[in-house]
Amino acid sequence: MEAKDLKVGQQVKFNNDRLWFTVQARNERFIVCNAETKADTYHTIIDLDQGVRGDDNLVFHQGYDDREHCESRLQDFINGEIEISHRNRVPLVIADTKNN
Repeated sequence: MEAKDLKVGQQVKFNNDRLWFTVQARNERFIVCNAETKADTYHTIIDLDQGVRGDDNLVFHQGYDDREHCESRLQDFINGEIEISHRNRVPLVIADTKNN
C-alpha cells in the first residue's frame, strides 16, 4: 500500500521500526500517526510531498496522545508553525499496513 492511500484509523508499520503506528489525522500532504506502549506514546509525521517521515522540530514533542491532539498538530503543520525535524527525518518506507 502507498502512503497516500492510508486512512484515519488504519495501522502502519514502517521499515526498520518495531511499532505499529495508528493514523490519527491527515490531509493531502501530511499524515500524523502515533503508537502507544506501556511506557509512552510515540509519534511520526509523514510528508507525502517530500517522501519522508519523522518527529516534529519541537523540543518536547507533545500533543500526540489522542486523535483530537493529533488533529490540532496537523493544523500546525498545515499552517507552517512546525515541521518535520531535519535532523531526525528518514525516507518513507512502509513495511505493512492493517485495518484497525
